[in-house]
Order: sequence, then C-alpha cells, then structure tokens
Amino acid sequence: NAVVIYEKSIGDKLVQIFDMGESVSGIKISPDGAYIAADISTLGENMLAILDLKNKNAITELSLEDYIKDFGFNEAVELVVLLEESVEVYNPSDGSRVTQRLTESENTRLVRNNTAYVACENGITAIVDVKSGEILAEAEEERIVENGLFASCVDEDGLYYAFADEENKKVVIGSFEDEGTIELPLNVNAVQFLAIAPQAKTLYVTYLDDSVEVYDFLTGNLVMNYGILKGGVENVMELENIGNTVLYSISGAFLVNDEKEVVAFMQGYCDYYEKNDSFILDDSYRIYEVNRYETEDLLKEAEELVKE
Repeated sequence: NAVVIYEKSIGDKLVQIFDMGESVSGIKISPDGAYIAADISTLGENMLAILDLKNKNAITELSLEDYIKDFGFNEAVELVVLLEESVEVYNPSDGSRVTQRLTESENTRLVRNNTAYVACENGITAIVDVKSGEILAEAEEERIVENGLFASCVDEDGLYYAFADEENKKVVIGSFEDEGTIELPLNVNAVQFLAIAPQAKTLYVTYLDDSVEVYDFLTGNLVMNYGILKGGVENVMELENIGNTVLYSISGAFLVNDEKEVVAFMQGYCDYYEKNDSFILDDSYRIYEVNRYETEDLLKEAEELVKE
C-alpha cells in the first residue's frame, strides 16, 4: 500500500557531463572535446542542439529542413549534418552555417571522418566529398543502399561495401578501389544487418534471431561465431589507437578486443572520445563520460574490493 520513487543508481566511475532536460536520440562529441551535438528531433521538427562542454551550457538549436540521416564533427571541429536532400556544415561555436549543398541522390551516411558521405543514384553508389561535391569513388551497384530485409552497408572508411544478393542467395562484398568482389554463400533470407570492419577486413553478419557471425572477406572464411548478441550488429567502429572495435547494436554497443572477444557491453553508447580514451553514454536525458579500462586496471580494482 505504498508508492516508492527510486533514483537511478549511477556508479562513481560514470561522470555526468550534461543534463539535457529533454529526450535525445543521438550524440556526437567533437575531437577536441569542446562541443557535443545532440539530436533532439521530435515528430514535428528536425533539430540538433549544440552544447558547450567547458561552460556546461547550450549554445544553440539548429532547426533543419528535413530528416537527419547522419551527423558528426570533422577534424576541423565543424559540425557536418547529412539530410535527405542536402549536406550542411556548421560552426559549433555559434551555430552559423558554413556551407550547404543540395543533393538529388539518396543520401545514407557520413564516412571518412565525416568529410564524405554515401549517396546512391541511378544504380551508382558513390563516396562524395561533403564540401565540394566531388565524387571520390563509386561502384555500379544499386543494392548497396539498404533495401528492406536484404541488408547492405558501406564501412566507416568508405572503402568497402556489402549487400545481400537475394537472386543468387549470396552476400557480395566489394571494394570502391576496384579490387573485385567476393561472394559468401549465406542464407540471405535470414540476414538482418551487415557491417564491415575495413582495417581488419572482416564482415559482421547479423541474422533475424540476432545471432552474429564474422567472416574474413579476403578468404571468405568464418573467423567467429558469437551466437546471439542482443540487438545484433548494425555498424562497426575500429579504434585503432587502442586495438579495440565497437559493435553498434540497437540496444547499446559491444566492445571487442584484438582476438574478437567481447570484453564489455555499453548501455546507451553514443561515441568514443579519443583525447580522453573514454566513452560517451546517455540515458536519453543525461550525457555521461566513463573511462575505458584495460584488463590490468580492472584486476587492480578487483583486488582492492576484495581487500575491503
């Protein structure tokens, strides 16, 4: 016969860096750690908030003309926003627009550290420079843009693509550098997501039951079977400076080591902050930062806990 209200329990290693006060659906941190961009779109409006992390205040809110496909900061600390029909660049210090280019193609995602994007038109999938519109690479394959159940992908570096070929019952992996293609005889009817780790030359295949397999796409050999990973693997980010890989899932992210072993699951994962070697997380309203721990650090902490 009582109502009890509980606060969320947050570990002392998780530091809150911003309270949004409203729901967010995506967060990116600038390379220098000065700014955060947060997707605060609602059913009626497409909006990004730009936050000043040093002064802990909101700089501005960008009201955008159409649906936000992707966004992130480039190395020049400019905010790049990919919309359905345009690509725009903003100065995060005041929210002023640096450039805008209208696009006629179907835009899908940003690649190459947010300096280029993937576009598809008339059966051609291209890697396009954000500012100049120059086509940096292209492939004659219209199925690279995701088509319902039969998934497809382009990697973060914009080097490789993959798609499920329903007609031939194979997953096809190709290169934008004209290195030919390789075909994997998989059950394409059960494929949910495809994701590529370009540096490791591996393809992550998620099936409808959320089971995940990893293939070496130079040899076609199966190198890892994870069984079921909650939420599957929608995208991959390779953290070359620390030898880890982040597997994005619907429910969070998995951190994988060099041996492709899952070493952590990160609920609410948003971005990796290389300068601090930390991860940015959220709980839909608040933004947190947590340090990345090496196994040795965790063992030391465990020893201290045992002593207590």
